[in-house]
Amino acid sequence: MKKVQNLKTISYASFNSVTELLDSKFDEYSSLKAITDEYNKIEMTYDELKQQVTLIASALQALGIKKGDKVGLFAESNGLWMANALGIEKCGAIDVIRGSNAPIDELKYITIHGDCKGLILRDVKLFNSLKPFLANYNLEFIIITYPNGEIDSRGISSKIYTHQEILELGKQKEFAPVEISKNDGMSILYTSGTTGNPKGVLLSHGNMLHQLGIAYEGILSQAGEKTLQVLPIWHAYERIAQYYFVSVGCHTPYTTLSGLKNDLIKYEVGCFMSVPRIWEALKNGVYQKLKQTSPILYKVFTFAIKVSITYKTHKMYGERRITNKLSYNAYSTVMHRIIRSFIKPLHVLFLNTLYKKIKKAVGLDKMRVSISGGGALSMQDELFYDAIGINLRIGYGLTETAPVLTLRGIQDKNFLGSAGKPVRDTDIKIVDPKTFEELPKFTKGLVIVKGPQVMLKYYKDSKATSEVITKDGYFFEL
Repeated sequence: MKKVQNLKTISYASFNSVTELLDSKFDEYSSLKAITDEYNKIEMTYDELKQQVTLIASALQALGIKKGDKVGLFAESNGLWMANALGIEKCGAIDVIRGSNAPIDELKYITIHGDCKGLILRDVKLFNSLKPFLANYNLEFIIITYPNGEIDSRGISSKIYTHQEILELGKQKEFAPVEISKNDGMSILYTSGTTGNPKGVLLSHGNMLHQLGIAYEGILSQAGEKTLQVLPIWHAYERIAQYYFVSVGCHTPYTTLSGLKNDLIKYEVGCFMSVPRIWEALKNGVYQKLKQTSPILYKVFTFAIKVSITYKTHKMYGERRITNKLSYNAYSTVMHRIIRSFIKPLHVLFLNTLYKKIKKAVGLDKMRVSISGGGALSMQDELFYDAIGINLRIGYGLTETAPVLTLRGIQDKNFLGSAGKPVRDTDIKIVDPKTFEELPKFTKGLVIVKGPQVMLKYYKDSKATSEVITKDGYFFEL
């Protein structure tokens, strides 16, 4: 397989913290576009992003935030989310993150359990929903990012600021640098509480730096590449992706699920993080559109896909990259290669004509790679996108592992149907859930992992932590 040539190498391990890393990179990419959020009228270069981060950090220090303090950040994805999170982290504080559409009782629990000294809320609507709770819970401050309505602070003893007021406060105080190490806490992400209260996963700067290095090796973006932010940024998967994209100088427009199709076309996206639902919807949309507009073209496209999948299947056998095979018959391999050679001209014709037009119509013609995570993508969908020439890769991980454990990286052979190989510095075993003895290949069992991405602990829950981390340091999911 042809390797992607790396134009520039970033040594993530050489930095002591994510803050140190991004301060350096923001200077390097200062004039490049960093964030575009037309839905909230936000546009920032890397220099402007760094200025906002520093002002927010200065303001938080003026409000009494110190290293190790917790600040809640309750917001869905938006163009100011990154500035707020990085501002908290620059102080050496720990951001406690959750989406603003989460149940109010859950946000109340997280505020209390997470020992939040202050909250950064998305908008007035969320503030009003939390107001009865906030009236009886004394925080040092509340920041409302988008004050799109009247802020009624009656009954609230905490100081209330808008985002703009925080920036003004930051201008009045010079930021005092904070020494941060890899072992210091950086973020608390709360897992869904399906069987009780959610648990707070405490991740360190070291966890995140390791994951940024893994993302770099597996995606190989370069400064200026356009990506697209569509998934919830408070999830571990999208969180690490967005930190990675800013660490390499990408331009990140923010979109919504309803605006995704138009924005893929508008921004000529080269790389973005995705989930199976997106690929299912795009594929179904293609078939539905063709069926409605041209029944003949629909039949031609359906035939073409069958031909291309047949070609790709023979190609996979010929290249010995079938996920569930340990050995190959030499004669069979040769036969697959011969059959592939006969089908190839027709596949190439479809690739350069029909598929090219289809990809352009849905905004995938500039797509270099996408990593799909958060669930299994069906083999049918994997074969479809492989057939039309979309470089779709898969990863697997957990919130507690920051999150990536395995990845089909861009420089590896693309074994469809697999979650990829273990990422660097990571030991993964499949064991018997009762005896913890390692099982043979292709045997179903319990996944246990050890590596620099494993969380520090469940915040304020030593019992739960001890239940999922073995004495020799392996994490497993109950």
